[in-house]
Formats: sequence, C-alpha cells, structure tokens
Amino acid sequence: MLVITSPANLNRLEEIRTNHLKSIGLMPGPAGNAKEAIAWLSYNIHGNESVSSEAVMQVIYDLLDTQNGKNAAMAE
Repeated sequence: MLVITSPANLNRLEEIRTNHLKSIGLMPGPAGNAKEAIAWLSYNIHGNESVSSEAVMQVIYDLLDTQNGKNAAMAE
C-alpha cells in the first residue's frame, strides 16, 4: 500500500481515516469538518501482468508533478 499526502496529513492519517468512516456511516460518532479526500486506486488484477504496475508509476508521477497543468488546483 502507498499513501501520498502532505507531511501534515501524514501525521493525521488515523484521524482522517476515522473521520471518513464516520462521514459514510461505517463508524459511530460525528465526523469532523474534514476537507481531505481519500482516493483508492487499485492496480494489478492479474499478478502476471506488468502493464498495471507500470501504469500506476505513471499515475503517481503525474499526480506529484507540480509542473503538470492538470494538477494546478492541487498545487495551491
């Protein structure tokens, strides 16, 4: 498993996870005013296929590339 986040959110992973579970009704209690999004990207349905592993590396690169115009909103 790979988590891509800011250093501040890395220290709050458990809080973010439980707030998410509360907001979708899978954990009791009120959810906080969380603004963080959680995206689950799953690759490699078949273990003998390398294409999925290569694709995820490109997706991660594109998401983290601050020069990528598609990510302008995320860089702010």
